[in-house]
Amino acid sequence: MTKFNLETLPLCGAKTRSGLPCKRRGNKKNGKCKLHGGRSTGAKTELGKIVVARNAHKEFPHDVINPILDEKHIQQSLNAYVKLEALMSKTTLDWPSIFNLIEHNKISLEAAKYFLLDRISTEAFLLIQTALDNYYQEVGEHHLSFHAYTPMFMPYGLYREMTAEKQKRINKWAKGYVLPWEKPLPWE
Repeated sequence: MTKFNLETLPLCGAKTRSGLPCKRRGNKKNGKCKLHGGRSTGAKTELGKIVVARNAHKEFPHDVINPILDEKHIQQSLNAYVKLEALMSKTTLDWPSIFNLIEHNKISLEAAKYFLLDRISTEAFLLIQTALDNYYQEVGEHHLSFHAYTPMFMPYGLYREMTAEKQKRINKWAKGYVLPWEKPLPWE
């Protein structure tokens, strides 16, 4: 077996900071080197956009204050829940119809299932979670890689005090955070 000859790749040629063309070898795909391959076009899918939005807030300790859901996902999940409840209350379950409903609403249902637990009932949450679990088993997928939380109540006696480690993380974040009005203005 022969090795691939890197000398056959074209030079990148992208303009560097000094104004000269880059002398690194480019790749097969677009002819640019790993440093000049172009900017990311960003997330394209709805799930990708949600994950990117959640990643932007990773520095903040969300287990203390959780982001609120947007209205679109709340409304879509409520509509999907009503349809799902009607489908799952029949004596003979029509799993293809249930899976079709989940397929078109899984992002909203995953994002808002804790909201529905808080606002509707435990039964609503269990119904949604059961349908989601069966759907993921059927199609061989993992659960989605994000969760949008909503503030939840803790029943009396189950509330856990803040640990020293969690308090340390919050203090570290707060010390490094600069409030918008404390930032220097661009012309200063």
